[in-house]
Amino acid sequence: MSPVVVIVFIVVAVLLVGGSFFRLRKGGPGPNTGWLPRSMRGRVNKEYKEHGWEPPYDDHGDRASDRKPF
Repeated sequence: MSPVVVIVFIVVAVLLVGGSFFRLRKGGPGPNTGWLPRSMRGRVNKEYKEHGWEPPYDDHGDRASDRKPF
């Protein structure tokens, strides 16, 4: 194999692994929320409660740190 093919393969592999780690959920059941404006966090918590999932934000709109890992 040529060195260019090997380099391209390594770059693609690193991007795939890096993308996978970036997209891993950070704990808790339900879909990953990422960052949301404070004005939307109450509605997101309500939606999570309706589905039986732990809300991702606390009463002040900060990220809830006591969520159980999935």
